[in-house]
Amino acid sequence: GVPATNHTAPGALIAAFLPNPLFAIPAALASHLVLDMLPHYSGKESHTERKFFYVLGSDAAVASIILMLVFVAQPSHWLLMITCGVVAASPDLLWLPYWIAELKGQTRLPSRLYGFLGRIQWCERPWGWIPETVYFGGVLYLLVPALAR
Repeated sequence: GVPATNHTAPGALIAAFLPNPLFAIPAALASHLVLDMLPHYSGKESHTERKFFYVLGSDAAVASIILMLVFVAQPSHWLLMITCGVVAASPDLLWLPYWIAELKGQTRLPSRLYGFLGRIQWCERPWGWIPETVYFGGVLYLLVPALAR
């Protein structure tokens, strides 16, 4: 899956309600792992297929728009909100070497880290967009008023 949006928005929301960076940044990072344990979207497409890149690009665009809205609105703790949004999504960057190897037709032996990250995502399914959409709606419901602070 490529749920950058559903990691970025909660990361920003965490900072809106937990404005101390000593707590907010680790909480944002931890939120990534917690959210990966919930049912979420993953299609059957390979990381080498065009559809994957459309999904990845669309997701990155929406996540970027959320961060831009925080920047434009500049609510209290806006910089921490942006930081936590990025931190919350950043663990997915660990998959980048794996995806690059796959694009080159190489196989990479899974490391313990990839094994752990793969195991906690026990419920990546094509229908995972449904709980992700509901979850995203709830996060937006809380985030939008926080932008006005």
